[in-house]
Amino acid sequence: MGQDRLTDPGEWRVMKETPTKRILMRYDRMTDEVVFCEEYFEEPHLEAARHQREKPTLISPDFKPLAVIPESVQATALRDGWFNDKDAWRKWANNADYSRLRTSDGKA
Repeated sequence: MGQDRLTDPGEWRVMKETPTKRILMRYDRMTDEVVFCEEYFEEPHLEAARHQREKPTLISPDFKPLAVIPESVQATALRDGWFNDKDAWRKWANNADYSRLRTSDGKA
């Protein structure tokens, strides 16, 4: 058996990995389907937000980024249908639970 073959077809296999995300795959014998799972790592986004707060990057003299948006939040916005909703993004940006991702003071 080659090294690329799974010894247990039900085990998870890493298909792709980046510093912020891992995509896993496994074969489910019960349903005869391939199952994918996304695992997100938030620490790089928190570090990027902290760095932006310490040394802000201005896009223009009157405009600077408000927050770092992790891939997990973007995926949730797409899945739940609010990706193109400015009010929903404003609500997300002003939510105290995500304050560590903010890059500037004030409200959105």
